[in-house]
Amino acid sequence: MGDSASSQSVSYDATKIISSTFASVTAHPASGSVARRDACAQKPLGSGPSPSTDTNKDFLEYSALSDIAIKASTPSGYTRTFKNLTASNNAMAYMGYMSLDSYDTQQCADECTKKDGSISFNIYFERDPSVDPAPACANPTSTTVIKCVWWGSPIDAATAVNDGQWRQDFHVVIAGSNGYVSTLVDDVPGYSKQYYGKAAISAPLDCNQHDTYMGYKLFNDGKPFDVARCAAACEAESQWNIQHLGGRMLCRFFNTYVLSKNGVPQGQYCSMHNETWSGMYATNDGQYRGDDHYTISYSIGYSNVTDPGVPSCTTNSATQST
Repeated sequence: MGDSASSQSVSYDATKIISSTFASVTAHPASGSVARRDACAQKPLGSGPSPSTDTNKDFLEYSALSDIAIKASTPSGYTRTFKNLTASNNAMAYMGYMSLDSYDTQQCADECTKKDGSISFNIYFERDPSVDPAPACANPTSTTVIKCVWWGSPIDAATAVNDGQWRQDFHVVIAGSNGYVSTLVDDVPGYSKQYYGKAAISAPLDCNQHDTYMGYKLFNDGKPFDVARCAAACEAESQWNIQHLGGRMLCRFFNTYVLSKNGVPQGQYCSMHNETWSGMYATNDGQYRGDDHYTISYSIGYSNVTDPGVPSCTTNSATQST
């Protein structure tokens, strides 16, 4: 926030991450560094409109910014999750940003779609200082920067909590903040898919009164939401069971989603089953534990197309197909 750079990119090596998932090795999130700035150094000027009176209050109340955000189009393949807020997102799996010449949601979406691991973006106006604030220039004139920020997890109003910061006597604030999430759910070779949205599968016992649930895997390492990681975990679980349990429980279906606590993403959850369950069983929309509210978003189910795990339900058989 308030950085002098006009763009920043965070890379995601999907092949490496999937391999480490299969081997049950999770990498720690990479840490970044911030370059030291010279005091009062000139910063690139933004392209957004500015109010005639240069204060943070006037910026937040400037109707030209809110009008642009409210009228902004929703790009094809995306859904808008919030509009015209005065805060930016702090979600899971930051993927970088770029400064735009105009409040162009399509350009921001195109960059998001091209970027491996990115599934959502936040576009907004930011009141930035024209020079790096220091005691000799504690409250410089402002410039309006239009930012496009990418995330590797879904975003919504609950994660839009960054409402600015003070740099010396200059107040960085945000206006016209819109959020968009991709509806283009990834394919996984060998699996069919179904999108559930804000509810997870709550599977009953099957027709033979067998519990199909095999356990879960939670990825909270700061990496982007990636359904292939769950597929790798599912396949690794099956391989282990074949080697140690004679293949009694094979993972044929998994449900993956982002689990949040009080609006803060806790990670990507993968629930594994040895039978496929349809969307009619996606009834778990979260719960309260004391004062904490756990919610679900971006929930998707994946079923093994070769062997979806349909049980044999006959009156004379209580045997579950494997």
